[in-house]
Amino acid sequence: MNMNLILAVVWFVVGVGWLATTWTKGDVLPVIPLGGVKFSPAWLALLLCGYNVIRWWLRPRRQSQNSLAAALEARRHRHSLEGRPKQPTDPQFNFTEGPPGPESHPIDPPPNAPAP
Repeated sequence: MNMNLILAVVWFVVGVGWLATTWTKGDVLPVIPLGGVKFSPAWLALLLCGYNVIRWWLRPRRQSQNSLAAALEARRHRHSLEGRPKQPTDPQFNFTEGPPGPESHPIDPPPNAPAP
């Protein structure tokens, strides 16, 4: 279940409960004065409920994401089954052995180097 839907239900219960308590028992619960008007926080709770319902309704659906992921996974699976065509390996690019040591290729001194 989505968090926005859960919050919408919570805010709806708070807002309706606040309005029901105010309607049955009078002005027992606190109100917010805005200018000369008394504003019930229940309306704020119902506004937040509506906001969360809209966010839940407009969220991207997971089915499209899951179908895309399934299609990509199927493509990877097909590609791995096909395999790559076997080509002879080039011995110059065989890096499984370590680099050659200095004894296999002696280094010649530069042509203008002084003799020791």
